This record gives sequence, structure tokens and C-alpha cells, in this order.
Amino acid sequence: ITPFDIEVVGTPEINFNPEPLQICASDSTGVVVFDLNASIADITLSNPNIVVSFHTSMANAQSNTATLPLSYENTVAEFETIYFRTEDTINGCSFTGSLDLQVLEIPELNNEAAVLSECAVDSTTAVFDLSAIEPLLIENSNNTNFDVRYFLNEADALSNTNPIGSPNSFTNTTNPQQLWLGVANSNNCYAIASFELNALTSTVIADDG
Repeated sequence: ITPFDIEVVGTPEINFNPEPLQICASDSTGVVVFDLNASIADITLSNPNIVVSFHTSMANAQSNTATLPLSYENTVAEFETIYFRTEDTINGCSFTGSLDLQVLEIPELNNEAAVLSECAVDSTTAVFDLSAIEPLLIENSNNTNFDVRYFLNEADALSNTNPIGSPNSFTNTTNPQQLWLGVANSNNCYAIASFELNALTSTVIADDG
């Protein structure tokens, strides 16, 4: 008979329920390339001593085989579950869990040139209700709830900043004038499109009489 020691090694916390990794995409196939690296901080709770690998099955995660690349194209359209393995570089302890990958649809916008026209109140300007352009630009605009904003330039539309404050009574500053529309759907996926304002001016008939 000989004694021996049992040591319980403390392990750092792991997030076994990471947020789904989501990508907004216009590709109707539901297949995109995910950056799995974006979920590592969530899984490890930002612990730099934990190494994470990803796998297509729990068995592969447990045996640490068939590691997926960090730039991973999903093989199941729209929704796929993959598995991760963590390893503590200090004590070698490892755990496994799952991560959901979701491909979310962005709002479908009509790319054809859209023009909103109003009769001019003077020689060059008119008052526009910008929301009138939505049925021309947003597909299925009557069937889905959208958060719609309007912008003076493309840079603001892309960054979703500095929206036009009173879109229902907007007066153009040039004629014609290009504006931008930004649309977010219930998935918070975002898309932009441009359209044109046209102030209709009357023709002046010269009186030669």
C-alpha cells in the first residue's frame, strides 16, 4: 500500500452558450463565409490563455480532429450548428460546446433608378414626402416592418448617421437632387439605395404680342 495525491486543478470559466454568429447577406443561397474568430472572445470570456478550435461534430471536437478553418463557409443553408473545443494552455484542461451560425436576409431593394417628382413651388424647389419612394425601392414594403431613414449622401447612408430630420416635408436644394434611403429589417440587417428628387417646373410661354 502506498499513498498518492489527488489534485483538483482550477479551470477558468468558459461560455458554453455563446451568441449565435450572424451574417446579413443578400445571397439567396444562404451560404456565406463566416469569420469564426469573431466568436472566440465570447467563448473564452476574453481569456488569452484559452485556445479554441472549431469542428463540424461533437465527436471531432472531443477528439480534437478535423479542425475547421477560421474562415468557414457553412455547408447547411441559413442555419448550421458547429462545435468548439477549448484548451487551457496553462493546465491542459479542455471543454466542448456548440455555436450556431445564422445567415440573415438583408432588405431587398430595387436597384433600378427611382424618381420622386413633385410640382415646384417656385422655379427650382418643391416639398417632398420622401416616404412616397418606399414602394418603388423596398420589395414587399407592405408586408414587412422596416426602419427607414433618408440621407443627403452615400457616406451618411452607409454609416447610418445624420438622417434627414423631417422626411415628410423635405425641400430640395438642387434640381434634380440625389438622396439615399437606408432600410433595416427585423433582423437588424441593413441596406441602402439611391433615388432622385425632381421638382417639376412649369414652362414659361413668351408673350410676343
